[in-house]
Amino acid sequence: MAKVALNSIEKIGAILSPQWAVNRLRAKTILAVAGGYSGASRQRPGLQAWNPGSGDAASDLSFDLQTLRGRSRDLCRNAPLAIGAVNTRRSANSCPAAASL
Repeated sequence: MAKVALNSIEKIGAILSPQWAVNRLRAKTILAVAGGYSGASRQRPGLQAWNPGSGDAASDLSFDLQTLRGRSRDLCRNAPLAIGAVNTRRSANSCPAAASL
């Protein structure tokens, strides 16, 4: 069975609320036993045919970079959801058009 432990943030939560930590560990154990953390599983139909490339970000994007940048700019100008996502991240650098809005 996989080792289940609290991460650093959860340990702080455990100091403030020990009962919360017990409930969190219980939930993490249930997920681990049920296979909730097996991201490489091929049991689910939606994951059976999913075989993404293993290149780095630069090589994955370099061929389509011009198209991706154009689409990104278009979304920032015309899609409120994209503008909201950028504003949520508070990063105008990722969507230059949002900086001028």
